[in-house]
Amino acid sequence: MTSAVPQQLAPVQPLAGRVAPPRVLVVGRAPLTAEGIARVLERATGVVLAGVTCSMSVAVNMIAMRHPSMVVLDEQIDPSLCSVTRFASRHGVGVVLVLGPSGPPTVRASLGRRAGANAVVSSTVAPAELLDAIRHTAAGRPFVTPELRTGRPVRLAGLGGPGGALSPRESEVLHLIAEGMDNHGIAAALGVSLETVRTHVKNTARKLGARDRSQVVAMAYKSGFVDRFTR
Repeated sequence: MTSAVPQQLAPVQPLAGRVAPPRVLVVGRAPLTAEGIARVLERATGVVLAGVTCSMSVAVNMIAMRHPSMVVLDEQIDPSLCSVTRFASRHGVGVVLVLGPSGPPTVRASLGRRAGANAVVSSTVAPAELLDAIRHTAAGRPFVTPELRTGRPVRLAGLGGPGGALSPRESEVLHLIAEGMDNHGIAAALGVSLETVRTHVKNTARKLGARDRSQVVAMAYKSGFVDRFTR
């Protein structure tokens, strides 16, 4: 998050049909990041800070006890994005996902939305833009910051070949391979082990009937499975 905070920030409107303003829980990996976001919310009007934590287990308890209507979640505390789905589906709260520096941002934004995030923003956004994301989430509208929308959206439909259809995780790995990430980068972006990534890459190549990694990428683009982004 940027350190400069505007003197006046536009108020966040309450969720449709609710009198009370949205209650927001901030969950971040680093205390400095989490507290920085919290300070932005404290200075804004029309939003209530429900709490701040750098622990996923504490976050779950705070959701049960403080009943926030949404969570601002730092991606770096859970790169696998499993908590996005958990918060959205199991706990019924809106999720504003703050992306970290790992992985291709447009791909990570697409994966975040697919996981259930209502809004996705970069960690470098201005405070006013974070509040825009909260405002859209409160109104039930999706929001993705412009720099994460550049180029055409990632296609997440399945692809298959002689060896069968790709699994959802294999599809995600294929997108990241096509973006130029190596196995170590993919492991970090998805929050899985290097050996798991190697297995997914091997299975993807087998299913597509590809000889090597470069042919996997070529087949993905040729089929239209992965759209090229305009930079």
